[in-house]
This record gives sequence, structure tokens and C-alpha cells, in this order.
Amino acid sequence: TNVSYAIPDNDSEGTTMVFDFRRFPALRVEHAVVTATILHPHRGYVALTLVSAQGTRSRLAELHPDINANYESWRFSSVIHWGESSQGEWKLQIADLRALDVGMVTAARLDLYGTDAPQQTHPWLTPL
Repeated sequence: TNVSYAIPDNDSEGTTMVFDFRRFPALRVEHAVVTATILHPHRGYVALTLVSAQGTRSRLAELHPDINANYESWRFSSVIHWGESSQGEWKLQIADLRALDVGMVTAARLDLYGTDAPQQTHPWLTPL
């Protein structure tokens, strides 16, 4: 998506983008990739968290001492959502964790990779 979301300065709540996967066929997720362009004078001040439809949180970027500017079409990836269903609303939380500099999200995309969601319960997953 091409967007224009302001990132509140020095606010751990930040801004949240929602990706709705309810209209797509269900996948059993193996890999999640967020591609984002975030304009900020100090990209190390920006924290990104991907939250699955089931509520699993994956920290994609932490506060760190990188004083370079911007994430230009940066790819962040995670396998922590392995085995979850793709169905539902996924959220990308973007927070600025230091004062005096403001940022903006200008593009963000979420790609989920996986296999067809199983249609039946397999015997080895059924309790005895």
C-alpha cells in the first residue's frame, strides 16, 4: 500500500496499520515478510512489531544505535508465525522510541508465505 502515516514522536504505542487477509484463501503460514518505506532521521529509533490474526507478536525492529536515516523498501521477515492461519486481520505496529525526531510511513506491504491450510485433522494431531 502507498500510505502517509505519521509516526508519533517518542510514543511506544506509535501507529498501527491493518492488513485484512479474510478475503484470501487460508494458508498455514511459514514465513511473513513486511516491506516498508519509513522516513525517519534515525531509523534505529523506530520499532516495528507484526501481530498475527491470532495475536502472536514478532518484533521486526528494536530500538538500536543506528543513526542512519530511513528504511527504503526494507524487507523485514519472521518465521515466528509458523503454523498459524493467515485468516484475519494482521497488524503492523510502528513506534518511535526516542524524542525530538518525527517519522512517516510512506509504504508498507505484508506478504505471507505458506501452504494450503489443512482441511482435516490428521490422526497424529488427534488426542488419544
